[in-house]
Amino acid sequence: MGNTAKKPVPQAPAVPNTLGALLIRVKDPEGNPVKGEVKIFIKSIEETHEGVLDDEGTIKFPDLAAGLVDVTVTPAAGFGPVPSGNAPFKPGPRSASVTVEPGPGTTFENVVFTKAAGFLIVKVIDSKLKPLAKVPVEVSPAPLDGIAKFKTNDAGIVDFGMVTPVVPHHIKAGTADITVKPLFGPPNSPPQAVLIGLAETDKSVAIGEVATVPMQLELKKLEIVKLDPHFASSKEKMDIRFAIAGLSGRKVVLTIEGENYAGKKLVERDLGALENADGENNQISWDGKIEVGASKDQFATPLMGPFKVTLFHDDASHTGALKSEKPFKILYHSIVLDFGKHVADETAPPDTDQTKFVQFKLNELHYDAGPVTGAGNLVTTNAIKRFQRANYQAGTQTLLTENGALDAALIASIKAASAREVFESGKTPLTQDAKFYVYDNYLVDRGQNFVTSGLPEFQTANRQAGAEDKMERAFIPLEVEVKLLSKANTGVSAPDAIGPVPVAWEVADSTEDDSVIPGTNATAKTYVKHAREIGATAASAGAARIDTDGDNALDTFDGMRKSAAGDYIKQWFPDAAGSKLEPYTVKKYDTEDRGGKTFQRAIVEAWADITKFPKRKGRAGAYFRFSTKGGDNAKIRVSLAFKDLPNKDQLEKDHKDAKATLFKELGRWTVWRRSKINAYCRQGVATRKSGNPNFSIFRDRYKEAYIELENNGQPAQTLNYATVVTAAKYNAAILGLPPAKAVPGVTAANLVYRADSVYGGVMPPRAQNNAEAAIDYVRAMSNTINNWCANPLHAVLQLLHQEARKTAAEGYVIWDFRLSDALVGQDFNPALNHGAGGFQLAANPKARSFHPSTAGYVHVDGAVTMNVDNPFDINCYLCHECGHARFLIHHKFVNEAPGPNLSANPSHHDGAQDKCTMSYAKPGDTPDQWTYPFCGKCLLRLRGWNVPALPNQYT
Repeated sequence: MGNTAKKPVPQAPAVPNTLGALLIRVKDPEGNPVKGEVKIFIKSIEETHEGVLDDEGTIKFPDLAAGLVDVTVTPAAGFGPVPSGNAPFKPGPRSASVTVEPGPGTTFENVVFTKAAGFLIVKVIDSKLKPLAKVPVEVSPAPLDGIAKFKTNDAGIVDFGMVTPVVPHHIKAGTADITVKPLFGPPNSPPQAVLIGLAETDKSVAIGEVATVPMQLELKKLEIVKLDPHFASSKEKMDIRFAIAGLSGRKVVLTIEGENYAGKKLVERDLGALENADGENNQISWDGKIEVGASKDQFATPLMGPFKVTLFHDDASHTGALKSEKPFKILYHSIVLDFGKHVADETAPPDTDQTKFVQFKLNELHYDAGPVTGAGNLVTTNAIKRFQRANYQAGTQTLLTENGALDAALIASIKAASAREVFESGKTPLTQDAKFYVYDNYLVDRGQNFVTSGLPEFQTANRQAGAEDKMERAFIPLEVEVKLLSKANTGVSAPDAIGPVPVAWEVADSTEDDSVIPGTNATAKTYVKHAREIGATAASAGAARIDTDGDNALDTFDGMRKSAAGDYIKQWFPDAAGSKLEPYTVKKYDTEDRGGKTFQRAIVEAWADITKFPKRKGRAGAYFRFSTKGGDNAKIRVSLAFKDLPNKDQLEKDHKDAKATLFKELGRWTVWRRSKINAYCRQGVATRKSGNPNFSIFRDRYKEAYIELENNGQPAQTLNYATVVTAAKYNAAILGLPPAKAVPGVTAANLVYRADSVYGGVMPPRAQNNAEAAIDYVRAMSNTINNWCANPLHAVLQLLHQEARKTAAEGYVIWDFRLSDALVGQDFNPALNHGAGGFQLAANPKARSFHPSTAGYVHVDGAVTMNVDNPFDINCYLCHECGHARFLIHHKFVNEAPGPNLSANPSHHDGAQDKCTMSYAKPGDTPDQWTYPFCGKCLLRLRGWNVPALPNQYT
């Protein structure tokens, strides 16, 4: 304890009190003892006590009167009370009052002194007196709290607190050659890249002084504040906004890079003087044009990404480097799928370039002449023939000669022609399911002579040569336009900035719609189903399916489908030169897995050549080579394909939100063969039970074969026999028959023209003999009339056919003819006429009015005849004869080898279905019960299948 001593003071009268003791402890803010003198004044007795603090900073005053005591502590030199707040420091004593409690002692420790100090505040500002935040500031010697380094707050201030007074303090603010990121702008704003200059100064602070020392630094700031996250290169400008300070007149470089551009740098240039000027919101704009490298002066495409903008200052002679960079994107927005153009420049070739002109025009008219190359080939020749058979010499009713010749007559007709309808009317095939028409009016023996021809096509029934080989799988040009994403998040046409992005073409060939075959023809329905699903395998139980990748005709049945899916896609989108849609090329075939299924694709890159075909830029296209087989269907899907690109993952990530717009699907197209009934002519009122043809039944039978008859199956025109076959034309035709085909004994003098029948001889040919039964007589006369009409029928049919062909170049011409007026048979009665005998009404009703009849037949180019007096069902009759015109041949119950109960042509018909349209009436069925449908093989053959390659019967 410290020593105590007493100093005499005036004494107050003694009063009773209770004694206590006081222990005083004095320390500095760190708890260290502070020495010095202590005085105690006891008010109640006006007594003063003095003492000195010991080495532990304590002193004890025993036996003090309890009560309020004034204590004054005078510390060692240089110490003083700790100031409150920012009050200045003042050295010297501290006084306080304390209550001494009675008892062993009261401890008073609330006595804290500190050494003499000043207070140091440093404020860091830039050249414009703006405070700088987060700037490092260092002071030496260290402040009294021992912390020498701080960073300025948002107001640019560092408060170092107490420092040793009088002593010079070295203050250093900022850093040299180090990039820091102080905050600018409002709280929580992102950091900006700056360079902070270095400033140093010495400052001595007086005792108790609160000194604020300003430190002005040179500030260099370079920060990309904002840029458009994406833009449509070549069509829009990307705005780059940046803050810059302290770099005026110094080199600042702008670079724009694409990670997948050769050399990466798309743009590299110095900022200009105006761009370098200090500002918080300076702007640079870029339209996407490349300024560096192999694609200089072209435009950046999404394929070159990922992208970034960099502003860079490297000026080591001043304050070092500054760099700020931000990413941006150029993105695809969508694709637009449409029909393409047959020529890349969209300009029709001049007619002086005849081959090219014809190829172009025939494609436009939907006769499928193939690529417009100007080089003649078989595809073009066959297209010319198809056009010639369906069109007339310009301005006439004279058909073009079907020879494939490219001549003036052809050119003139092409110029005058209208395009054929190939998609179902009222449908938008780009979005809706629709029928696709293949014109199938290849009816036997076109161009043959009606009277003298042996009808070689009909006799051989070679449908492949007579029809299928004359058709051509369509050349349907399809094209997608690829669009970029604009700043407004819409699609924009930017062909210069699309790049050679791969576009994938797919085809989904789903199960055929078998509802065209009604349940009433269930056997045929089953046969067709088996043909699609198991093909040539006759035993259906457990047979391997062949239709996993489409159910149209395999190539083994004259279809286009290949067994291997990878080969099948090549049929839809061939890579052969003869199927190339200029200027596009199928680069490769690959696959994509989606939803657990593998899809075959043809890959075509978008056109990006800057020197050729500018109208095709930013687009990708291909010829879609559709099937010709009735019932085949296809749904085309096209999409952008990032597979195998070096930045595939980034592109897929960036376009995740646009995935739904980066593919398109067309409506489902189904092949329907198209035909027509050109004309119908009837002579007289039909005596048959079935009456007149019901063309709706005829239409529906053909529908089962995916054949659509134009005009809803109704004849395009009804010919009046007497108007077309006038007496003059009739006489010329009959008298003009060649000798081998002439009717014996016919002369101009005895030839009789009848508008209601064909027979031109004496009617009846002779009188009935007394000995002839009535029925025998009419039958004999019927045979005579039949024989007389045999060749005149062909000659007259030719007149009707020629008339019909004046207005419709293709289709059936149907003549419902009558051989002659009814024959009347009588019975001879010897008792009549007073025993002289005479004829009376025949007892046999059939003989009273007997119409000579014969079977109908098929003739040249769809000319089909029937007989209004033939008793068989007219609708099956019509389908049968028209079937012959389409190369169908007989099945059962006909007088052809091998016999009436066996199929005459078993490889052409389903053995399980003997009641086929191409059969005759089965024994036991009456003529009006001959209403048989087509069998499964007939339906497939009408669709274009090679049916002999199929089983004769599925089991």
